[in-house]
Amino acid sequence: MAAFLLALDIDLPKKLFAHGFFTVNGKKMSKSLGNAIDPEELGQTFGVDPLRWLLVSCFPFGTDGDVSVSKFYDAYNNELSNGIGNLLRRVVSLALKKDFSYQIIKPKTKIKKTVEKSWKDYKKYLNELKFQKAKNIIMKLAGFADKYVEKKKPWTIEDDKKYKEIISHLLEIIRQITWMIYPFMPDKATQMFKSLGIESQEKKKSFEQAIKLGKVKFDNISQIDILFPKNLK
Repeated sequence: MAAFLLALDIDLPKKLFAHGFFTVNGKKMSKSLGNAIDPEELGQTFGVDPLRWLLVSCFPFGTDGDVSVSKFYDAYNNELSNGIGNLLRRVVSLALKKDFSYQIIKPKTKIKKTVEKSWKDYKKYLNELKFQKAKNIIMKLAGFADKYVEKKKPWTIEDDKKYKEIISHLLEIIRQITWMIYPFMPDKATQMFKSLGIESQEKKKSFEQAIKLGKVKFDNISQIDILFPKNLK
């Protein structure tokens, strides 16, 4: 390959990306053992975007590691279906209970610090090709949003101004999570933007514009099909 590139007067790559060796349930893949994993079959089961996420979840990129279909199902259910997917559906449902447009005027200090720290760590890990750790930052931020829901209990809030403020914060956190998800699951991230009613405006932004807090108005929110269905075949 290098010879072809040189012959065409094309610069050689400065960095090569290579994953380690996969084992299945602690054993090398083998036709005789019948333990080979079919990527096309997994793609049909989980979808291409989730499968990319699941492979990143298994072990650090670039190292050897063990995979199994059961691990994929566990990660899919815990992180995607019960985690990110459930958070989106829950917050959108709360938002739709009131006929409001939502926008953060001034983010709460704790939310601002949490999101900014998340981005700092996330970008650091991506630059170091530590995709698993970057993924963990996303899940940590999603966990922060879940705790915020439980702490604020918006369904008990009767004051419209207070309700609007709480939901605005949650929608903004999910928007930030969606941008973090984008490199791993671009199609799912696009669906999330669509649910938040901001797909067209987000796609026009530069990355630095996109991650600024409190600059987005959510006024076309809708409930989409379940992002990560549980009943996989």
